[in-house]
This record gives sequence, C-alpha cells and structure tokens, in this order.
Amino acid sequence: MLPNYDHRYRAVFFPGSDLGREITQRYRAATGKAPVYVIGTMWDGGNVAHYASSHPRVLVDGRPERAPWIDLADLRSKGAVVVWTDSDPNAIPVLLRMIAADAAVQPSFELHDRRGNGKRIVGWAILQPKPTFATAPIAGR
Repeated sequence: MLPNYDHRYRAVFFPGSDLGREITQRYRAATGKAPVYVIGTMWDGGNVAHYASSHPRVLVDGRPERAPWIDLADLRSKGAVVVWTDSDPNAIPVLLRMIAADAAVQPSFELHDRRGNGKRIVGWAILQPKPTFATAPIAGR
C-alpha cells in the first residue's frame, strides 16, 4: 500500500482495463466489429491493446517508423480506433492526425483512476476502413 502523503501519480492508478473495455464496447457499437488496430501513444494505445479482448495492434504515436510491424495497407483496409487522454478530447492530437486526419471524432468519455479522485477524459475517433484496389467492388457486377 502506498502512503497517502505521496501525491505522485503512479501507473498502477491508470484505469487501463476500463479503457480497453470501453473502447472495445464503443467501437463495436459503432462499427459492429472489435478493433483490429489502435492508433495512439505507447501508453494509451498500449493499454487498449493489452486490455481489449481483441488485443488490437498498436500504431505507436501514429508513426509507422515506431511500429514497423504494422502493415499500413492492412490498417487502412480494416480501419482503426484512435485514442488519446492527454489533450482536447474533441480534436485528434496533431501527432495522430498525420495518419488519421480523416478519422471521425466520437463523443469523449470519462474514466476514474483506480485510487483517489483522479479522472481521465478519453478522446477517441474511428478511422473507417478504406477498400484497397484488390478488395474494391467492380462497377456493374
């Protein structure tokens, strides 16, 4: 047990399991599917990837060089959830806009820390799938 007089924030207080559950439920309600990809910071995206039941792959900081294992064509064809907790919940952070500029911002929600009165306001958006040339329907068929 940590002493009450120590006011430093600890990672253990972050509601990661709640974040993973809420993002999954909200994304599924909007799209009918569980997220396959998450775009976010190592912290936010990592918590979603760890705790979400579908364990989506993380495009760290929205930067392909930070996650070379991510196939951007696959991400674009399947769509993604974008998540952030450290800025205006009504606007995709600049860092994440580079890859998800056309993502649709969804209503933010609040999560409470696991201890104390702290809370997190979660901004999130849906990057809709974009059919690739190989999967695009052929006109007239």
